[in-house]
Amino acid sequence: MAQEAFDPNVADQAKRRIRQCVEGLHTLAQGGASPDEFFPELLERFVEAMQGEGGAVWMAEPDRSIRLEYQLRLGETQLLAQDDHLARHGSLLAAVIQHGKPLSVPPGADNPASPNPTAFRLLMGPLSVDGAPVGVLEIVLPADTPEAAQRGQAQFLMQLCQMAGEVLRGQSKKDDAGRQQLVGQIERFTREVHRSLDPKLVAYTVANEGRTLAAVDRVSVAIRRGRKHTLTSISGLESVERRANGVRLLERLIDVVVASGEPLWYSGEESDLPPQITEALQVYLDESNTRALGVIPLVPPVSPETSPEKAAEDAKKSVKSRPPLGALVVELFGSKTFPSGMIERVDVVAEHSALALDNALAVDGMFLMPLWRALGRATWVVRGRTLPKTLAIVGALVALILILALVPADFELHGRGSLEPRARRDVFADIAGVIDEVNVEHGDLVELDQPLAKLRNDELELQLTGVVGKRQETQKNIESTSSSLVANPKMPAEQRSRLASDLKSLEKSLEGLLIQEALLTRQAGDLVVRSPSRGQITTWDVKRLLLARPVERGQVLLSVAELDGEWVLEIRMPEDRMGHVAEAWQRAQAEGKTLTATFVLATDPGVERIGEVREIASRAELNDKEEQSVLITVAFDKSQFPKTLLRPGAAATVKIACGRRSVGYVWFHDLLEWFQREVLFRL
Repeated sequence: MAQEAFDPNVADQAKRRIRQCVEGLHTLAQGGASPDEFFPELLERFVEAMQGEGGAVWMAEPDRSIRLEYQLRLGETQLLAQDDHLARHGSLLAAVIQHGKPLSVPPGADNPASPNPTAFRLLMGPLSVDGAPVGVLEIVLPADTPEAAQRGQAQFLMQLCQMAGEVLRGQSKKDDAGRQQLVGQIERFTREVHRSLDPKLVAYTVANEGRTLAAVDRVSVAIRRGRKHTLTSISGLESVERRANGVRLLERLIDVVVASGEPLWYSGEESDLPPQITEALQVYLDESNTRALGVIPLVPPVSPETSPEKAAEDAKKSVKSRPPLGALVVELFGSKTFPSGMIERVDVVAEHSALALDNALAVDGMFLMPLWRALGRATWVVRGRTLPKTLAIVGALVALILILALVPADFELHGRGSLEPRARRDVFADIAGVIDEVNVEHGDLVELDQPLAKLRNDELELQLTGVVGKRQETQKNIESTSSSLVANPKMPAEQRSRLASDLKSLEKSLEGLLIQEALLTRQAGDLVVRSPSRGQITTWDVKRLLLARPVERGQVLLSVAELDGEWVLEIRMPEDRMGHVAEAWQRAQAEGKTLTATFVLATDPGVERIGEVREIASRAELNDKEEQSVLITVAFDKSQFPKTLLRPGAAATVKIACGRRSVGYVWFHDLLEWFQREVLFRL
C-alpha cells in the first residue's frame, strides 16, 4: 500500500488544535478545577484535537479492579457492548497501570485473541499521583491513523496525563485537609461530650457541639424515661419548654420511631414508612419548619466484659432487642437533601453520644445516688426545729455505716469468659497471595502437615518462570561454549581464552540462578497451607470465609484444636480488678490451696460449675474494646458437661472467690476505688 502523502496544511491544523487544547486545559487545571469539572472537558477537547471517535478515563480501585469514571461517546465504539469486550479490554488497562507507559493497540475486532475488541486503534496513557498509578486516560482513534503520527499522539497523551495527575493530586490535598478538619472537630466533640457525668449536661453538650460536627441546622437530644422519651436539650436553647406544642409532637415522633427499632431518615419521601411513623411525622412537620430530619436511637454500647463472640452477635442485633438510652434528632430547615457526608457525621455524633450518655446514666443510677445528692442540696438539717429529725436520720446513717463496715460477706469478682480447648493452634499464611482452594470444612478432622488450603501468587509464579527460563538459557549457552572448546582444539589461543572466560562467567551466573530457583521453589511450596498439628477445624464456614480472599503473610486463616483433650475456661479480667484476684491467688498458693472459680454457661445458666484457677498471665493486653485486661486460665473437669455444651468460644459468666470482706466493701468497692483513683489521687 502506498504511503499517504504528507500535507503540511493538515499538519499545521493538527498542531494548532493540539496547542489550543493544551492551553485551554492548562488554564482549567491551574484554576483549581475539580476532577468532575476537568475530566469531561479534557475528553471533549482531547477527542476533538485528535479527531478521535471517543474517549474515557478509567480509575483503579484498591482491590485492583478498574471502573469507568468518565467517558465520551464510548458506547458508539462497541467497547462496552459485551462483557467479553470489557474482559479483553481490561487486560490492556491493567498492563498500562502496571508498567506506567503509554500503549497503542491496533484494531482487533475480527480476532478473538486480540485484547482490543473494537475496529478502532486504542491509545492509552497512565494516570499517576506522586508516582503511584491511579488510572488510565484512553482515546479511541480511527483504524487508519498514520504510523508517523502515532509517536506525536503518544507524546501529547502523556502531556495530558501529567496535567490530569496534577489535578488529581490537588484534589487529594483538598480531601486530606477536609479530613484533618473533620478529625479536629471529632476530637473536640469527644473531649467535650465526655467531660461530665451529669446526663442533662451531656445532652446539652451533644445538642450544641454535635450541631457543629454534624453540620445541620438543629440537634435535639431525648433521654428515655420508662417507655417514654423526654426532650432534654435543643441546640441554641438554654432550656426546653416541654409544654410547647412542637416539643410534645417531637417527643411523640421519637417514641414511635424508637419503638419501630430502626432509625428514621426523612427527606421528603414517605411512601416506605409505616403508617404510625407517617402520621406522627406529618403532624410534627406541619407544626415546625423542618424540611428534612433524622431520628437516631442511641443504643447502649456493648459491655467491655462481653466476649468477642457475644459482642459480634450483639452488633448484628436490631435495636429492638437492646433498649435505647434515648434518641438523637437532627433537622434541616433550608433543604430536603442531606449534604454529602452528613449521615456519616451524624453516626459519629450518635456513637459517642450513646457512650457518654450511658456512662452518665450509669453513675446517675448508682445505689443511693439520689439520696447523696439530696443530702448535699439540703439546708434544712441545720434548722433548730428539725433537730430531732436530723438526729434520727444521722443515727440511722451511722447504724447503716456500722453494718456496712463490720458485717462480713463473701467477696467475689465477676467476669466474662469462654470455653476453649487447651491444645489449639492458629494456622497462619506463610506467604502473601489469594486463596484458590480450601480443602476442609468446619468440624473436619485433620492430621499433622495435612494440606488445608492453597494460595495463588501471580508475582511469585512470574518470577519463578523467569528464573527457570534464564537458567535453561544459561545451561544451553554453557553447553554450546563447552562444545566449541572441545570441537576446535586448534582454535587460536586468544579466542580460546575468551571462550574459557565466557564459560566461567556463565557457570557463575548458573550458580546464582540455581540458588534463586531453589529459593523461589521453596516459597512456592509455602503456597500450600498445612495443618500445624492434628485436631479438628474449629473455624466456622471456612470456605465462605477464605475462598478467593487476598491474605498477607502472618495473617490468621483458621484454627485447629484437639477437642478430645483438656478444656479450660479463659477469662479476660479487667485490669482494675486484678489487684484483688492476684492477692487471693498469692494467699491461696502460700496456704497450699487452690483459688476457686464458679461459672455458668450462657446456654445452661441454671447449673453452676466449679473450676480452679490454673494460671494468671504476667502481663495485661488490650481487649477488643481497647481496654487493658489480664488472661486468667481456669481448669475444670470436662465430665461435668454434656458433649453438646463443649463448644469452642462458648460464653460463660464467672465469679472468682477472693475471700471475705465487709458488706460495704463488697457492694461499693468499685465506687470506692474509682473515688481513690479519680478524686483522692488528683488532690
